[in-house]
Amino acid sequence: MSRFLTVDETSELLRVKRQTIYKWICQKKIPSISVGGRTLFDEQELIAWISSGKRQLVSSINPSEIKSHSVSVGFRAE
Repeated sequence: MSRFLTVDETSELLRVKRQTIYKWICQKKIPSISVGGRTLFDEQELIAWISSGKRQLVSSINPSEIKSHSVSVGFRAE
């Protein structure tokens, strides 16, 4: 059975302010459900949502995906 988290529990879990959670809800950025006027978050869905936003580890990046960038720095003699 799924465990449902409140806005306060979710903000603690994600370490963001409650206002940020409400903003994400309005923007439909975070998976949530409304039950009897309360906004709740399915813990498993939330964990999947967090995992989907993880950055790719350097070791898992294909070197052919990395574009070479050259940077030239010029100094002006006075």
